[in-house]
Amino acid sequence: EFDLAQIPCEIGENTQVTIRPLQKEKEEDINMLNWLSNECFKEHFDYRPRTIEETRNSLFNDPHLGKQECFFATHNKESVGFVRVGIDEKYNIEKKVKC
Repeated sequence: EFDLAQIPCEIGENTQVTIRPLQKEKEEDINMLNWLSNECFKEHFDYRPRTIEETRNSLFNDPHLGKQECFFATHNKESVGFVRVGIDEKYNIEKKVKC
């Protein structure tokens, strides 16, 4: 384990970081997403740690992001960050956005 707070900000591009998709069928990926998410948001004003089950549920049953993917940023074969992207179909209809 390592402390994400020790990673300096504004360090510029790191060409050694790679992106890989989260594999929903792999329990270790769900656990890693849970850990990274809790680490990233632990200083948020209304933070409450998510359980593994809450993370799993958000991946498979999110009512807002019907079409979504999650990706890990990796460095030296270790996950150092993540991004979740998705399409909020209700928002797109409301704002008349076409994808």
